[in-house]
Amino acid sequence: MKSIIKIATVIVIVILCAVAIGYKHSPVRNADYWRSKVAQVALGMKRSDVERLLPSKIGGYTIESGSCQSELYFLDNGWQISICYDHASVRRDEKGTALESSSPDNRVLTVPVLSKRTDHRASRVN
Repeated sequence: MKSIIKIATVIVIVILCAVAIGYKHSPVRNADYWRSKVAQVALGMKRSDVERLLPSKIGGYTIESGSCQSELYFLDNGWQISICYDHASVRRDEKGTALESSSPDNRVLTVPVLSKRTDHRASRVN
């Protein structure tokens, strides 16, 4: 009986440590924290400045349409932000065809949208 209690105690400790380590490496911040970060993103700001402001980009994807390139940044496991950039700074060949999908000099075109990540779906919060 004592050995079962010892084993159960060890298992509980291991689980608590795993939870604590997982939380430390990918904390989910509250909405106010991310709203304050998003509020610092200004229209006309360079992509490179935005990405320095939001260093916790853990993934995301790009959607290109017309003159806008929407970049979805996964801020943490609970939040994401969508930012639309221009294409003006993208290097082009002599025919005008884009040679790259983005540039650090692309500028923010619209107000960023903060969304909560839930079951791979986003719900707008700002």
